[in-house]
Formats: sequence, structure tokens, C-alpha cells
Amino acid sequence: MHIRQPIPPAVVAGIVSMLDTYIPDISPTSFVGALRGYRSEELPSAHSLRSLSVRQVAERLSISPRTVWNLIARGQLRKIRLGCRLVRIPLEDVEALEALAC
Repeated sequence: MHIRQPIPPAVVAGIVSMLDTYIPDISPTSFVGALRGYRSEELPSAHSLRSLSVRQVAERLSISPRTVWNLIARGQLRKIRLGCRLVRIPLEDVEALEALAC
């Protein structure tokens, strides 16, 4: 990863103060050093991060959103809760369900 522009000190300080609860030994210098040493190949592939909304899954499978919720309740689809009203279903689960249907 290449940092294109210097990160403003106020931004670094804000990030470090937020992370301090989770990483007590963090300092602005160690944070910037970690960013510089980070390698993008450590990230999971973009395909593995993809997810769909309940409506998108319903449209893709030609079923109703209620049926998608029933599949989640039965454990046939996993849900990722991103907020109190925001739910996503991993694409790999939808593809696995499609493969079973064929």
C-alpha cells in the first residue's frame, strides 16, 4: 500500500484516540508505521466480501423477501447484521443455495 498524501496529524490523532480503547499501546507513530507496512494481499478477495440485500437475494432467486427471511430463520442462509435495520446475506451462501436448486 502506498500512502499518496501525508495524513493530517489531526486525522491520525483522532484515529489513534478511537483505537486506544482496543489497542492501549498504539501511538501515532506506530499507527502510521503499520499503514506503511500493510500489504493489500492480506485482504480477503473482493469476491469473498460480496454480499446482497434481502431484496437482491429475493430477485436473484425469484422468490419473495419473506421467503428469504424464512431461509435465514431455517439456517439455509446466513445473515450479516450491519445495523438495527441493515442486513446482508453473503453471496457465497446464495450461490450455494442456487447450486442445490439445480
